Amino acid sequence: MHRSKAALFLGAMGAVLLATMPAAADCTLYTTEAAFLDALDGGTTRETFDGFDSGTEINDQIPGLFIDAPGESSAAVVIASEDAVSQPNVLSGGVPGPSGIFLPQALQLDFDPSIGAIAFYLTNLDPLGSAAGVTLSFDDEGSQNASIEDSDDDATTPEFFGAICTSAINSALVRSGSFAGGEAGVDVFGIDDLIRASGDLGDCCDPTCDGNPLVVDGILGISGTGRDSSEFGSGIESIVLQEGAENVALTVDEFEAGDLAVDFRTGPIDPLLDGQGTVLVTDVAGKTCSLPVTFRAIDPGPVSGELICSGGGTLLSVTNLLAGPGGPAACSVEAPGDGDPALPPGYEPSPEDDPFPCTVMTIQSPISGLTDMTYKKDGDFEPRLRLLFSHFDGAAFPPFTDISESVDQITTVTPDPTRVKGSGGWSQVKVTCAVLGEICNGADDDGDGSIDEGLPVGGAAVDADGDGVPLCPASAGGAFDCNDQIAAIHPGAGEACNGMDDDCDSGVDEGQPADGEACSIPGLLGVCAEGETSCEAGPLVCAQVNLPSDEVCDGADNDCDGTADEGYVFGGYLQPVNPDGSSIFRRGNAVPFKFRLTDCGGAVVSTATARIHVFFYSNGVVGTEVEDVGSVGSANTDNQYRYDPTGQQYIYNLSTLILRSNTTYLVRTTLDDGTEHDVLISIR
Repeated sequence: MHRSKAALFLGAMGAVLLATMPAAADCTLYTTEAAFLDALDGGTTRETFDGFDSGTEINDQIPGLFIDAPGESSAAVVIASEDAVSQPNVLSGGVPGPSGIFLPQALQLDFDPSIGAIAFYLTNLDPLGSAAGVTLSFDDEGSQNASIEDSDDDATTPEFFGAICTSAINSALVRSGSFAGGEAGVDVFGIDDLIRASGDLGDCCDPTCDGNPLVVDGILGISGTGRDSSEFGSGIESIVLQEGAENVALTVDEFEAGDLAVDFRTGPIDPLLDGQGTVLVTDVAGKTCSLPVTFRAIDPGPVSGELICSGGGTLLSVTNLLAGPGGPAACSVEAPGDGDPALPPGYEPSPEDDPFPCTVMTIQSPISGLTDMTYKKDGDFEPRLRLLFSHFDGAAFPPFTDISESVDQITTVTPDPTRVKGSGGWSQVKVTCAVLGEICNGADDDGDGSIDEGLPVGGAAVDADGDGVPLCPASAGGAFDCNDQIAAIHPGAGEACNGMDDDCDSGVDEGQPADGEACSIPGLLGVCAEGETSCEAGPLVCAQVNLPSDEVCDGADNDCDGTADEGYVFGGYLQPVNPDGSSIFRRGNAVPFKFRLTDCGGAVVSTATARIHVFFYSNGVVGTEVEDVGSVGSANTDNQYRYDPTGQQYIYNLSTLILRSNTTYLVRTTLDDGTEHDVLISIR
């Protein structure tokens, strides 16, 4: 491939090519062929340009596709290229002029009939050149722009571009960017493996589900809508509750299969009880969307770790120390949509390949005032994850703001989630998470091939959090903030043990800053859920500090089974057995082992199952168990204690006939609460 020095031509052509009409369609973009084809679910045609001889000018030789290369003395031409994805040819938008110099490249692809999706590989995209541009035009006279950049600083690696749109595409314009190699010029590239959806694409896209808490007839529920209104939408087929819903009722407005929008409502069957379920919306083509709903009956008073919302691999729990009035709470969980508050500059939604993407939770509850929130997202740990919050102002939800205070890696839970904490005023609120993708540093921080996208580069300095350091300085070389939503984060700030880069040096929790704050570990019970923050290995981890142990009467769940103080209180062995192990008995005599049990409240326990075991013991080592342990007479069965209601004690009359003289034994009593109680005796 070659580069042209026709800078004047590029400037004139760029002014024409970059003029677009307002976007009227929603296009999902893809950077891998596998993801693009999976989303299409079949129905495509592919053109590799390998059926044409090198040098062939192409316009209307491919059915349903007309190719043009705007500009003087240029043409769409097939050429042989070592960079072809499928050998040997690519399609180029320029032909050699005088001295073999290529003219600036632009390819106009017109589709008849219109299509729903397009994809291709861009070859020989020079890393020194600016991004290539793509303009998609639609039957509804709207258009949408996108850009393609070199993702790995290697011109020999082809770059994939794919788009699936909700409106029919009638043309795609691909144009080169300028070359920054020291002389004005353009980057000339090739197109290979052009993929387009067939004319009978059908329903290309999933329906959408949304819902909002709303009081109807005095009951707080979720009023929602299922929509399938894209250009190729097949319409709604059914709306049902998924199996497993608890205390949730669903009512659906009357509709006919194929309607593009259908309203529904969910609510608790019994408003005094908690409820949870998922509404499943299916279109005629079999594609689905879901809307998890959560209902909570909040008790009056403070709340601590109250699970207020869950679904889609995400959950939100809240803590508020103020005494509230109590009452019902409702939450809907949905994928981010156009109607949600805007993300701050530099923040991005979850990537396409995230199995547990960030969801938007819309919540109405009786909780009010400053509230601590914990947003947990399953999947791989993501230190760039942030908690975003929007509090209804009486008329609308303002743009999301970052309220993150810490980002935790909970290493004791599988899959390993990311847990983000923050505080804000309630309610009615929207809560979500997002990835802090870009900072204003002239680098591709998120690895998506674009630099400083979504940031106000080159304008007046922006300092949204008022910390004195702007997000993007007005002049090059100035200090910039790596988080303009949180005033405590900026260059020069002290690093804290919170899982975030507080001082903007690209390090997280470096230097092992102060840690050891109390935290809780989701998925564990009792004292096992108690943890301490640790920055020893960085970033922030909630480290477990307690392992399961025998239950004792201390008001805590020591064995981590979800119940506190449920074990027995063992009163110790009674005479003639000495608890200190000094008892010596003559072989042949019966030895009565006796003890009493109570619960943690002091009440006598008479229904326990207790068994006796005898082991050889020598020099501190417990040996093998003595087989055929028995009792004197028929008072005991096998090795099980009997309960004596008169003495309120458990008794086992151990026969010593099978024991050896001049030998020490360890006698162990096992109880059905899982505890064991040992004592030593000697036989002479």
